[in-house]
Amino acid sequence: DDQFDDDDDVEVINVVAAGDADDEEGGEEVTFAVRTSAVEEQAAGTYMMLLMFEAMQAFMEPYVQRVTPRLEELVRTSVHDDVRSCAMMCLPEVVRTVARGRAGGPEGVRGVLGWALGASTHATRTSSDREGITWGLQATQLSLHYACLDWSRYPDPTYSQEPPQPTPETSVGPLLSRDQLENVVQTLRTTWRDSIQRRAVARGELQVAVREAQELAFGAGGDDADGDEDDQLALDEGINSEALVQFHVVENVGMLFKTHGAVFTPVYQALLHEMVATFLHEQCLSKDRNVACAVVLDLAMHGGEAAAPLLESYLPLLASCAVDTRDDAVRQSAAGVLGALPERHPMLAARHARLLLESLGASVQAGDGHGGPRTVATDAAVLSVGRLLASPAAAALGDDAALHSMWGRWLEYLPLRHAEDESREATLQLCRLVGSGNALLLGRHLERLPVALEAMLQVVGARAALGDGALSNAAVSASMLSALDSLRGLSSAAVDDALARLGPEARERLAAARAEAAAG
Repeated sequence: DDQFDDDDDVEVINVVAAGDADDEEGGEEVTFAVRTSAVEEQAAGTYMMLLMFEAMQAFMEPYVQRVTPRLEELVRTSVHDDVRSCAMMCLPEVVRTVARGRAGGPEGVRGVLGWALGASTHATRTSSDREGITWGLQATQLSLHYACLDWSRYPDPTYSQEPPQPTPETSVGPLLSRDQLENVVQTLRTTWRDSIQRRAVARGELQVAVREAQELAFGAGGDDADGDEDDQLALDEGINSEALVQFHVVENVGMLFKTHGAVFTPVYQALLHEMVATFLHEQCLSKDRNVACAVVLDLAMHGGEAAAPLLESYLPLLASCAVDTRDDAVRQSAAGVLGALPERHPMLAARHARLLLESLGASVQAGDGHGGPRTVATDAAVLSVGRLLASPAAAALGDDAALHSMWGRWLEYLPLRHAEDESREATLQLCRLVGSGNALLLGRHLERLPVALEAMLQVVGARAALGDGALSNAAVSASMLSALDSLRGLSSAAVDDALARLGPEARERLAAARAEAAAG
């Protein structure tokens, strides 16, 4: 290496070679001396290739076979971060080019997807730094996304917008074999496990550092409150250092469910089911419970009928997550999973309707009321309560006082105020229930009808409070007026009485809704 000592065009790079999976010490540090000009040329060329694939898409298909060997070589062997990252980001773009061109048919797409996943999972397994792991995970997720998306929905050959997330119903079908799915999941599981271990080590080291700093401060007889606060901030940073890696692991699991649906469920059961159940436990960190809930939501939404037994085993853990007061994100995520069951798995929801009702009710109660700082999680729980109560699974609850009480509590929280789409869903659901004269919601003598009308009218004309989104469109107004017309056929007197009890502002909104409907 002496020949490089006085050369300004040389960069010395220290790389920690990846160790074996069971090697707790990791790999050895290897030193490379590389020509800076050569690395810069490689980085510039790879970046230009990335830009060309992004811009030209299907028009780059004739060049795919010429560039794939070189890209894979750079992903696997380059020691420079810029070169490796650009090469990894090229992988999904090559997959999109082939998927859009379709010259090789499904087999061509399947082949290039296998090539891309082989390179990206290798990079994920062998990268010694968190950035390299994250690039590999992103390349894996986007490659799956682009390969399985039905591009016939987007005929423009240079479609520049990011396409929507696929679902099992809108994707072109499973492209990976059982062995390929297992290989990808093995990489994801190992990455997730290693990330948890690295975080635990960092957390332990920082806790020791905090204790040592406190002992020194007390020994010196001084007040080191500021130092303790800085140590706590450092501890928090250590705990959160792996959050991005874990996020991308979960996103990849979700993408496998969205692109392969029920085909992926047996692989999930074999390799991830027990690990996710462990992270849902109440003794785990809230962050781990939250990401585990995100995985279970994808299982519930896209896992098919085979997911029902797995979800049933999770229910006690999800019920615990729904009332986790340490972190509202956990409460929100768990409520989302429980709220998805009545539609996606109605038989499971009917068998456990009482548990779902009690868990979601406790989740609503764990919040701080309508409009408080914890409204986001409470709104999610309220929305899920409505999904359960309006579903056939609610019939298993009978007609008892607890059910009537829950309907009343649900109605009191409407309209939802945090997310427009969720608020619109809950309000339209309310309109349908009012129009059908639902006695559980409105009371046996329609005594809760005025409250229901107030909730609907608060949404009508809510543009100023909630922005120009879905809540202020004509759909809510039309649904509300249709509900009133339908309800008049059941009890005209009750409707007239409820309208007479409206306040001035609510009456103005009702008049505006009627005028809008007449003009439309």
